[in-house]
Amino acid sequence: MRSSLLFVALALASGGCSAIVQPDPSRLGGRDAGPGGTTDTGPGLVDAYSPMGCSGGCDDGVPCTRDSCVSGRCEHAPDDLMCAPMQRCTPTGCVATTCSTPADCDDGNPCTVDQCSASMCRILPRDADMDGHGDAMCGGDDCNDGNSRVAPGLPELCGNGLDDDCSPATSDVCAALPDDCGTATPVDLSSGHAVVRGSFAALAADYASFCVDEGRRTARDAIYRLDLGMRLTDLRIETVGSVDTVLSVSNECGNFTAPACNDDAQPGADQNARVWVHPAAGTIYVAVSAFQAEEMGDYELHFTASPVASAECGGGTLDVTDGGTVIGVALPPDRASGSCMDGARGLESTAHFDGSDINRVRLYAGFDAYLYVRSGCDATTEELCEVGTSFGGGTAGTFVSTGVRTGAERVHLFVDGAARSDQGFAMFIEP
Repeated sequence: MRSSLLFVALALASGGCSAIVQPDPSRLGGRDAGPGGTTDTGPGLVDAYSPMGCSGGCDDGVPCTRDSCVSGRCEHAPDDLMCAPMQRCTPTGCVATTCSTPADCDDGNPCTVDQCSASMCRILPRDADMDGHGDAMCGGDDCNDGNSRVAPGLPELCGNGLDDDCSPATSDVCAALPDDCGTATPVDLSSGHAVVRGSFAALAADYASFCVDEGRRTARDAIYRLDLGMRLTDLRIETVGSVDTVLSVSNECGNFTAPACNDDAQPGADQNARVWVHPAAGTIYVAVSAFQAEEMGDYELHFTASPVASAECGGGTLDVTDGGTVIGVALPPDRASGSCMDGARGLESTAHFDGSDINRVRLYAGFDAYLYVRSGCDATTEELCEVGTSFGGGTAGTFVSTGVRTGAERVHLFVDGAARSDQGFAMFIEP
């Protein structure tokens, strides 16, 4: 080939990018050199001198590219199969795939990330935010390759000023923000699971939470409503993401100052919040708020409904291994009693924790409460039994500051009362 007559402009050669040349009229209809060279009369190549054609042909002189004319422009797609084994095709020809540094793998294409791994070149599409979608500037479909929370297929979060789903057709304007009790957004749990996402940016600080300095400080919050009917169910609610969030639950919207809340389900490990309502029925309001007043990031809420866990030890009790707050009532049967109860009996609520150590357990209750811990279901496996101390205002509770260390593979937690009572409790469990 007469390379002196070819003016090659190396440009983007993958992911929709291409190499543009000034074609050589004398090469029209020619064939690329090398095994399997393609004749430059592929689909889209019309009469050479037609205004819609590629005048002069599209042969770029590179043996391993497949040359074609598309909409009046020459395109040259590298094809590694046209190179010898252990070689790959670049805009300048076949090169060895073995390497010692990333520089050995440089294909001259700004739309690829060139890596040298185990002496082999790996040429990857450019994806700066690692969200699985290539940069739109390189022919990918990611409209913002600098933000992993912006990509096709992600939900559009109204009010945050971002094109979250990379679709200009989706409005960023919020029809009705879940800002307060008057605009509480209903959550459909008919399938047993639901996920909602939103942004604190457009919300106001409307309600205080017991879990934020015990109600003495407020931050931006969103309100959701669950209509569960009269059938009892267990409800698990948790936040997912990097924003420090607080969850508060109430059957009376706006009243989130009771200890039915959670800040960090696993303090020191992450800042997500988790609550169980055990059991739940009727209408429940959930407030998700930022812990810091200045927080304006995004939040994500997961709701899961499941059959009511057993109150009887060993019978499929509530699993609280992940940590969080159990908001519940004592349930029948009355099968257990702690050593510190002096023979008193009442309904109990039982949960289990898979692991030998619990950092801390706190219990708040609307009745004279007892908290006892066993490494098994039998009374002889009791590790501790604590008597609730009145905190005033009709709330009794106990605080286990030393944590629970049994050496057993599973720990059983019992919340009990000295009399049958349907009043509620909140038990905070920190793994």
